[in-house]
Amino acid sequence: MATEAAVAQLLATARKGFQQAGVACEVVERRGNPAFVICDVADESGADVIVAASRDAAVDDRKPTMASQVIRLTPCPVLAAP
Repeated sequence: MATEAAVAQLLATARKGFQQAGVACEVVERRGNPAFVICDVADESGADVIVAASRDAAVDDRKPTMASQVIRLTPCPVLAAP
């Protein structure tokens, strides 16, 4: 499990990268099942789309990934990028 310092550094790096690319972003840090948390934040913020990285090109019920769980649970469209 990642330490709080490692998580803070990762989020700071992500924020900086988005800002340098001219993309507005808000960093949200929460604990819990990633798919559930992502869907909750999307719902609460009124997100138009969720962009999620995925290692698999297909949704497979036999081995669910975080991206496939988000696709099933989300209140909005999902762009799953390999």
